[in-house]
Amino acid sequence: MAGELRRFASEQGAIYTRYADDITFSVRRRGFPQAIASIAEAEPGIFSATLSKSLIAIIENNGFQVNDAKVRIQPWKRSQRVTGLVVNQGPNVPRRFVRRTRAMLHAWDRHGLDAAQARFVEQYCGDCHNKKVMPSFQKRLQGNIAYIGQIRGRDDAIYLRLLTKYHQLIGDPILGVPAAMTSNKDRRDVFICHASEDKKPVVEPLVEALKKVGVSVWYDKAEIRWGDSLTGKINDGLASSRYVIVVISNSFIGKRWTRKELNAALNREIGSGETSVLPLMVGSPEEIASYQSQLPLQADKLHLRWSDNPDAIVQEIKQLLASEEIPGT
Repeated sequence: MAGELRRFASEQGAIYTRYADDITFSVRRRGFPQAIASIAEAEPGIFSATLSKSLIAIIENNGFQVNDAKVRIQPWKRSQRVTGLVVNQGPNVPRRFVRRTRAMLHAWDRHGLDAAQARFVEQYCGDCHNKKVMPSFQKRLQGNIAYIGQIRGRDDAIYLRLLTKYHQLIGDPILGVPAAMTSNKDRRDVFICHASEDKKPVVEPLVEALKKVGVSVWYDKAEIRWGDSLTGKINDGLASSRYVIVVISNSFIGKRWTRKELNAALNREIGSGETSVLPLMVGSPEEIASYQSQLPLQADKLHLRWSDNPDAIVQEIKQLLASEEIPGT
């Protein structure tokens, strides 16, 4: 069957891959071949796929049946998953998996291994069949980190930070890892991407409000000094920040530099599989609709609207950061 499906996909300009009983057809162009499946948009942004009779015939003629519950279409603008991996730009682990692993390390560091183990058993093992053999929190954490390294690569910064923290907790510091790959000294919770015209009315009040509640912020006015490389500093800021608040306004839309910053942040988000770009819209509902039409990748993102009061934005950021400290969220 594999040979038939591979030839069938090739004839339609598609790529066929298979793992066990999971079959994937992918294309590198706009539009999906109707000879493989027809696509319908039931609701805005909600798509369904109906397999073609030719494809179903190949599968059934080889003694298999299609599991209709697992048939789905995954547009390139959304997170695309195959056998549990995010595959938009290359194999990656889902953001929730990395977040959960980071939260497990935090729970161990903050509450101790015994408390983390007890919480792990309580939360995940209520339905365990063998009550006499409880799974090990530490082994699960070690396995999670090893899996992230296997998928993202052994030189990946996220993997190395998690691995280094694990070794610190077990009292066996890891050697040979560049400090720049694992140091959290320059880490920030939030990067503010904005046009200069929005500094005084929006960005400065927001930065002050975030700092008051302990949220660390990368803000160009405070970070870039005379003689610094603008591109280098901004790249460092984006790479070292967990979230990027994008202040989208008429001034933002009209500038190439700000849109380059946004594109860089979106590329990082797609590559990591973790939500990190947070749109903050400035303007009337009509203006916001115009922004979204000019920035298609932002159109399906939930956004907040600036209302001259940063409190609501600050609370949302605090909730996002707090959710990363709770295992299982």
